[in-house]
Amino acid sequence: MRIILFLWLFFAGNTLLAQSDTLAPKSFYLKLGGGLARQALRDQAMSPLLYSGFQGAFQMGFDAYRPKGMHRLDIIFWYGPTSARSGRTTQNYSFAINGGYLRPLRGGPVQLGGAFTTWGSFREHQTLVNSYFFYDVFIAVGPTAAMVRDFRVFKKQWQLDGQLIIPLLVLGARPAYSGLESIPFTHDDFPNLRYVRVGSLDLVQNIKLRLEIVRPLKHGNRLGLLYYWDFYRTTVSPQPITQSMQSLQINLHVRL
Repeated sequence: MRIILFLWLFFAGNTLLAQSDTLAPKSFYLKLGGGLARQALRDQAMSPLLYSGFQGAFQMGFDAYRPKGMHRLDIIFWYGPTSARSGRTTQNYSFAINGGYLRPLRGGPVQLGGAFTTWGSFREHQTLVNSYFFYDVFIAVGPTAAMVRDFRVFKKQWQLDGQLIIPLLVLGARPAYSGLESIPFTHDDFPNLRYVRVGSLDLVQNIKLRLEIVRPLKHGNRLGLLYYWDFYRTTVSPQPITQSMQSLQINLHVRL
């Protein structure tokens, strides 16, 4: 959290910062990259224990700049194990799809807009006998805010890009219990609509934060170091879950 605070203060500061003028009014960047992530979760339907572990992170998406705003799409996939102190383990498959449109506020560095997000987390427990598969899926819309600043360090041009998304209207699905008699994804009646709920902050409290330092390259391409944090707490089912995903990635922005 200290790293996040430092980057955010640096990002919001005015020292050595100037209004961005390096981007053309209309440009498109394809983003591809990967890195390392750490997932931590406490799923009361699965276990009261805290599970955590390092995983691989893979991303693709785009930034489409237009004269009046920017279209952004980030698709991130994580894969890897988590474990508890007891030695029990899970194999995890998670993904996030964050899309949105942002427009500058009064021509300044602050941008406001709306976002459409999808989150999916699937876990296979390796040692439970009576149940082994758990999942939660959320589709949401909400506001988003961003700030983009150019700055110079060591006579090099850099860009700092930060974005915050807070989903407000959420459709969520999370089973109360996963047993051998009711395994999801294996029956003809899937999805089971008994598990689907619609709500807002009373249902899911979710924060999505991305901070990226970008270095312009030759031929209009860019190289970015991205920190992504996705945290949520939900009461979709009687057994709540709290989950955090932190991801550090290197992304190549290819201008098309």
